[in-house]
Amino acid sequence: MPLRRLQNFMSSPSGKPDDEQEDRKPDMIESSEDGKPDQEADDEQEDQKPDDEQDPMKRPAAKKRLPKKKRHSAKEKAQSSDTTAPMKRPSAEAAPKILKRPSAGATSATPKQPKTENKSKKKTEGNDVETFVDNLLDRHALHLQAKLEAHCCAIELEFRDIKANWEAWPTPIRMASACSGSEVVCLAADAWAESTCNRLRFETVFTCDIGKTPQDWLLLNGLQGGCLFGNIKDLKNDKAWCWKHRKYFDVFVYPSAFIFLTLVLLLCGPALGHLPLTDRQTDRPTDRQTETKNARYCKVVGCDCFVYGFSCTSVASINNDRASHKGTLADEDAESATAQTFYGGLGYVKVWRPLFVIMENVLGLAAAGDNDDQALKKKSNLEIACQKYVDIGYDVLSVFLNSKKFALPQDRRRIYIIAVNRQASDWRVSPGNCKLVNHRMHTLLPLLSSSVVPNLSEFLLANDHPRVLEALEALRLAETTRDWTFDRSKHREHCRQEKVKWPLSVQHTALKQSPWVAAMPPRQVDCVAFIEAKFGYSVTRVVHVAPSLDRVWTTDDGTCKTIVPVGAIFHMGLARLLLGEELLSMQGFPYSRVPCWTSFSSSQIAGLAGNAFSGTVIQSMIAAATSCTTFTTESEDEQDEIFSSAMAALDKQK
Repeated sequence: MPLRRLQNFMSSPSGKPDDEQEDRKPDMIESSEDGKPDQEADDEQEDQKPDDEQDPMKRPAAKKRLPKKKRHSAKEKAQSSDTTAPMKRPSAEAAPKILKRPSAGATSATPKQPKTENKSKKKTEGNDVETFVDNLLDRHALHLQAKLEAHCCAIELEFRDIKANWEAWPTPIRMASACSGSEVVCLAADAWAESTCNRLRFETVFTCDIGKTPQDWLLLNGLQGGCLFGNIKDLKNDKAWCWKHRKYFDVFVYPSAFIFLTLVLLLCGPALGHLPLTDRQTDRPTDRQTETKNARYCKVVGCDCFVYGFSCTSVASINNDRASHKGTLADEDAESATAQTFYGGLGYVKVWRPLFVIMENVLGLAAAGDNDDQALKKKSNLEIACQKYVDIGYDVLSVFLNSKKFALPQDRRRIYIIAVNRQASDWRVSPGNCKLVNHRMHTLLPLLSSSVVPNLSEFLLANDHPRVLEALEALRLAETTRDWTFDRSKHREHCRQEKVKWPLSVQHTALKQSPWVAAMPPRQVDCVAFIEAKFGYSVTRVVHVAPSLDRVWTTDDGTCKTIVPVGAIFHMGLARLLLGEELLSMQGFPYSRVPCWTSFSSSQIAGLAGNAFSGTVIQSMIAAATSCTTFTTESEDEQDEIFSSAMAALDKQK
């Protein structure tokens, strides 16, 4: 990306330093919840500035469209102009034009295209949502560039020093991820590398996920990068089971291959010898030649940046048994999924010592502990996790970040733990510099947030989209085995407590006539009717209809709350459930990088979305890490002196 394009965004409103941020603890950053942008003021600033000076995260205003008659007259005038005049080619530096979806229930003012229009344009009509999501990571990377240039003084660096840091990184930067859901880490890193004019280059050496659906997702869409390991606990070994490089067919998945192999064995069995088709631990290869032959176990390799999200099922707020898992990370042999996945990633870090480790988990990780050990009785799982990394030679920083502050329409608050290796002598990073890196990231991460929160409707497909019609047909054919009698009694009792009339039924005409409402289970229809009776009907309201009535949430501000793996979100304006593809796009995942959408059901993709990282947040973390790291040969004492002066400057600002 040319540097001239990055300089165009220097005067954007998002590029100004935020002087009104609240004071934060030195080891914790918390995203503000009441910092809603003033939309009217933003609109006035947009009117006063040309398009190329606006925030790259902002979309063109809909009011700039010409009226129908004026557009036709302009087109006729262009057709009647002199054909010998040279045509102006669009500038390569201009931002891609993205059409804005009209609000639900509103009629589109776009005139019908003439019959002579090219068929290729006709196919893309109505697909502006895909265009918006496809460019989201790229535009957010440009936003990060503008923020870095505007706030580089806050981290005691100049922008040319940050560019020098990018060029000093070992190339390529080896990335590895585990338990990331849909694997948006490599896509976010690639978009960030392009925005740095390819001063940085990333390479995904392996991914790891134990679920069958995530494994199929990564393999079919070519997102795994390197090896695809199964169990995160095996990464501490020299070799691990690889689902990508297995040589022999699974006979239960490929019946035709089974028949062919059976015929070959019957005819040429003695000549071929034994064909291993079982998953035996005794068949682990011992050298490269044997590994090439069997190709089921691959060598685990090191990386520069390791990103993983250990399980949150034991500490999540929706877990009714979470009280028994307080302090569960203190025991390495605990049976909870949170402890097993955390220590699986920690085992890999102990062996391979990556420079950066980025972890993600829910806010319940910071809840106060209740361990039998008196020394750990008051410690939360977050404090225990940070201490485990400090004990093995890492400087640790924990931050609270909200995806809504990073250009996503989702109120997703998560804890991120960043660990920097103090003993990374091979990286030309002195131990004292690691403290400075954490200090810079502590200061920079809040400044990288965006003041523009996109509307939820920009991530949704039209009701006549083929994928939406396919999901509706699947909902009609689905068989509900859940007992409605038990839920009905709970719903009646909850309505009595909330003083809502029982029995419940939808009242608005759009909901009554919706084929989705007719096909939904009675429990989900009750949730929609309850919210409608309590808060009223709104075309922008979304309702989480998966749980019982006492756990239903609703929003009416153009965003939604946290997307969970098992859930269903209903949009009143569209009068239908949101698809898994739409939920995954609300995590920042681009449509264009997934050629095999139709190979997965909407519920499977929704499960991936609930477990996925927020792409723009991870991109901001990678941007902060690569920009704040200074490769130096200075002594530790000199770096400590720099760190002390930087902290003193921060105290003066406060």
